[in-house]
Amino acid sequence: MASIQCRCGTVVIRLARALPKCAWECCCVDCYQKNMWSCEAGGVEYPLGYGVHGTGLPMHLVYFDNKLDVQKGREKIAFNRLREDACSTNMIASCCKALLCVEHPGYVGQSVLLFPDFCNILGVPPLLPPACRIFIKDWPADAYAKLPPKPGIWWEDGKMHGSEEDRAVASKSVEGMLQAMPPRAIGETFQQLLEAVGGKVETLGLPEGPNSRTDMPGRGSTLSGEAVEKISPDMLELRPALCQPHLSSKKAVDVFVVTSTAVDEPELKTLVGEYVETGGRNHGKPVFCRRPPSEEDEEIYLYFWDSRDGPDFAGWWLGQSVGASLVWSRCEADEMLPPSRGWRIPWDGTINEHLEVTRRAARTATKEEVKEEEELEQAPSEEQQEQLLVARDQVALVEAEATEVLETATAMLEGEVPADVAKTVVESVQAQLDSLLEVHQSLAADIVDARRHSREILPELSKLTPRMRSVQSSLAQVLGQAKVLVLQQPKLEPTSPEEDEQAMQLRVDLSKATRALENAEEKLQSLLTAEKAGTENAPELAAEADHAMKSARSLTARQVAAARKFAPGIRTSAAAEYSKLQKKLQRLEAELKPHLAPKPPPIDPAALAELAGQLEQVETGIQEANSALDGGDFAPEVLKNLENDLLAQLRSLAAIKKSQDALCKPGARAPKEVADLRSRTVACKTGLDAVGTRLRDVREDVRCHKMMRTAVERVESAEEQLEVASSSRVTFEASMFAMTAEEASEAGARCRKEADKCKTKVQQAASFLRARLGGMDQVPEKSREATGKELKQLVVRLQLVPEKLETILRELGQSEAWILLQDTNAPVAEVELLVQKALDASAPLVAAYEDGKAEPEGLREATQQMLDTEKEAALSMAAARRLVASKERDALQRQKEIPAFAKGLRELQERLQRAQQKLSEQRTRALQGERLWQAQLVLEQLVERMQPVEAEVEQVELLCTPLGDEGIPSEEQQADAEAAISAAEQSVRDVEEALTFARGQQGGAASNPEAEEALLQLEVRIQNCRGRLFDVRCNSPLVAKSEAPPVAKRRRT
Repeated sequence: MASIQCRCGTVVIRLARALPKCAWECCCVDCYQKNMWSCEAGGVEYPLGYGVHGTGLPMHLVYFDNKLDVQKGREKIAFNRLREDACSTNMIASCCKALLCVEHPGYVGQSVLLFPDFCNILGVPPLLPPACRIFIKDWPADAYAKLPPKPGIWWEDGKMHGSEEDRAVASKSVEGMLQAMPPRAIGETFQQLLEAVGGKVETLGLPEGPNSRTDMPGRGSTLSGEAVEKISPDMLELRPALCQPHLSSKKAVDVFVVTSTAVDEPELKTLVGEYVETGGRNHGKPVFCRRPPSEEDEEIYLYFWDSRDGPDFAGWWLGQSVGASLVWSRCEADEMLPPSRGWRIPWDGTINEHLEVTRRAARTATKEEVKEEEELEQAPSEEQQEQLLVARDQVALVEAEATEVLETATAMLEGEVPADVAKTVVESVQAQLDSLLEVHQSLAADIVDARRHSREILPELSKLTPRMRSVQSSLAQVLGQAKVLVLQQPKLEPTSPEEDEQAMQLRVDLSKATRALENAEEKLQSLLTAEKAGTENAPELAAEADHAMKSARSLTARQVAAARKFAPGIRTSAAAEYSKLQKKLQRLEAELKPHLAPKPPPIDPAALAELAGQLEQVETGIQEANSALDGGDFAPEVLKNLENDLLAQLRSLAAIKKSQDALCKPGARAPKEVADLRSRTVACKTGLDAVGTRLRDVREDVRCHKMMRTAVERVESAEEQLEVASSSRVTFEASMFAMTAEEASEAGARCRKEADKCKTKVQQAASFLRARLGGMDQVPEKSREATGKELKQLVVRLQLVPEKLETILRELGQSEAWILLQDTNAPVAEVELLVQKALDASAPLVAAYEDGKAEPEGLREATQQMLDTEKEAALSMAAARRLVASKERDALQRQKEIPAFAKGLRELQERLQRAQQKLSEQRTRALQGERLWQAQLVLEQLVERMQPVEAEVEQVELLCTPLGDEGIPSEEQQADAEAAISAAEQSVRDVEEALTFARGQQGGAASNPEAEEALLQLEVRIQNCRGRLFDVRCNSPLVAKSEAPPVAKRRRT
């Protein structure tokens, strides 16, 4: 399976197929620019033949299916573009900056572009030769004239230019590029991999090259309608570097407007806009692209999809791109142009009546045609013709051998085939396949070399590859048949006189063939002996040996043909013997082949001396580089000079090798002098590789030391900033007692600013250390363990900084909170003092309540003092609460900055709450004491009032008690007695009501025995007075008797 691999092997991506869809040569500036950037960023040399645009070779492009199966290194995949307005997106490996592939909207999601000379493409047969050249106007005219002839096209004024034949070739190649991917191809698309990294594309910001033509595709143009018509209907037009949808100059552009009547459906607003015909087609119908309303909006495509994937996917679509997985709407109508109604949103939902697509015709653009340019043809050189001739001879020879083996094997496999005969066929065919493989590999190497150095013969060399594959396929088919027959059991049959005669004929034929082969071998030995002796008749002996081997091969071929008619048993023996003879003959022919080649011309000694001098310079450069590396001076400018010298020596060595190859023709043996130079060249290449390896190791060591120095500096910077923050806090605390709240806020802000700087440096250092610890695989293995240990120690040091910084901020907050709350602490303390004073003033009342005894005079004074103190405390508490409340908003806003401020404010509020609670509890008990002494005072007053009442009752008794001689009382006497009794009863009732009130005022004092006893005595005295008055009313003759006198109550004693 074919795959692409980055330079360092970290990223490996498997392709969907082994062969590319098509191949081109590109003359544009952008292709050169992105590959040159990749080489420079990765620190590697340009491939031979590339370097400066317009002086080397055009870029070789191949296109594969847009299905990429990432085998490893997914985390190293990144994306970039040359400029902000560039249309193509490059996939690179972030580890070594290798350019993996390129995607462009013009590929309509079906293909990706690869550069085989810059990217490692593994597991593929020899790549297809480029079908044509594109963007040829980017290449300087004088330099383009020196390139081998090839169909070429360019764009100008929105049209493709070139001869009719060249445009036809280009259009046919485009069909291959836009060919649909296999339906079950494994992997992800380029777009899906881009989405996996969040759509992040780095812009390199490289300037546009001086030879770039701005009117070419990728900068606002596409193919003309004439070229489009040559592409199959279900293919979009050639858009190798499409930037925006643009029209052909010969064709009017259709514009469709998508509108919506809904006001609350955001999906419809996404689709609304003008859709312009791109000029391309998909599944036989035109494709339209929306003009983005703004730069932030994405492109949306309007296209048709036929029923190849089933009826549920057929119809017109609105999607992110042609055939994209992200789609918004679908209409099943099979019309040539987009229908106006019947659009479903979402695509598999119900029809939305608010969406409407209407057609609006646009003006036809007209442009003048330019004349077609004739390209100059360049004939191959003599050396190239010789190289092509050798390749043709090799292919012709192996074709002939393979054809003979095929004929022999086919004949031997006819009819009943014993297992041993099948084995013989397997061995001979397999041997021929191995020989064919060697020639095929040699041809592939010639094609690769011709692609770089001899493009004049590349088309002819490329034509030889199908011949090789055809023969290879035939041999493989016969080999498979023979392997199947090997497994079958042979059938034994009895011999006959006819078989005996055939066996005798076989022995005679084998004897003749053996003598012919021995004759050819003798001729070859004579040739070898003559060449060692240096005789002049070596060419004649070589011709004789060649003639003898051809005669032996001809005789063997005739005998093999005759053996096909033998019986199966005899035919088996014949196949085995002739196979041995053919193998021996092939070996002899291989030995003779080098001696048949013409001798190389004498080599110019001056050229050899010049090459030797150049090699000596390279060897001296290697020694100087090793000495410089041994010296230990690894300054950046020294390393840069060594790298430049190494690249210069590599280029010089490549030029030397090329000159050495030019001294001898391809396929010819190199003279001893050239062989010695080649050995020195190989040694120089090994030495330069060793220097490069050492230089890379030094670079890695320098980079590692620089990384560690940076890590230490960042940790130390964080620690130094911590000291600055600590010093700022100490200065603040030294002068905090003389600061106002505003000055404290400003000083605290300065301290926190220094602390924030420290936090920032800690975060930067921590991120740097995490990144370095996560990338330890990039550290040289020899220093990886020590570097990791040092980094972990730095992490431990860094972890102490935020802990200390937290302590500094906490102490700073406490100090600043103390200053901010200083004007609030005194009022709260004053409130607490007044509350305590009120508690002290209410102490006599509380004691009276608890003892049940009260001295009215002293308690009255204590009550007044308590009320005055309590009022003062309440006023102070209200003022303190207002002061605390005024700071609550500031504390809430500065909660994160000064948490101690809010905490201190809450503590003050709690102190005020506790003072309020104490005052309330003490007031309750004081009020109870106050009621006690008031009840005591009422009780004393009742006792004083009771004496005159008793005296009054006694006077009534004296008034109403008869002396015995009065006779019948007069009415006046009765009236006076009734008035006296009623007055006395009223006095008793008044005292009784006062007693009831006094008992209510007594409240909790009722538990006092003395007070209870006093109340009971008063009640008894009242009842006695009432009883005495009752007796007077009932027994006195001065009182008029009623029919139902009141019932007298029992007197208490």
